[in-house]
Amino acid sequence: MAIAISCCGFHNSGILVNPQDIAPKHAGSVFGIMNMAGAIPGFVGVYIAGHILEATKSWSAVFNQTAGGCSILWMLGLRYFLIKKHRLNNINVRLDEGPNPNKIRGQPAVPWVTLFTKPAFWSLIVGHFCENNAFYILLSWLPTYFHENFPHAK
Repeated sequence: MAIAISCCGFHNSGILVNPQDIAPKHAGSVFGIMNMAGAIPGFVGVYIAGHILEATKSWSAVFNQTAGGCSILWMLGLRYFLIKKHRLNNINVRLDEGPNPNKIRGQPAVPWVTLFTKPAFWSLIVGHFCENNAFYILLSWLPTYFHENFPHAK
């Protein structure tokens, strides 16, 4: 519990510093937009979850529809922001031409040894693992918890 509380301290101080790094002249506006973007899903999500729960009488439907909605938003984000940008930046190659080995050899190699020796890289890996493990436990066990503790809801 103490580790979680100390991590919240790092999180909150990071939230205050980020708008000043992103746009120093507009730090107040950026901070307000960040707070709004964080508060609106928590406010609206309660009503949407309540509506889904009332309509389906099942907690698993709430989790399934939330996962489906997040998956669709992720797919749209990848499609319109990343893939479209990547396609516009690349040169079109005809199918009858093979790949140009000069372009492949000319690309710089990834400095894996340098990355593996940096503590920041390992903190990223460990943090990513912990976050994924926490979400896996939450998403796999919460429907079972609600089903066992609230059997009258379904």
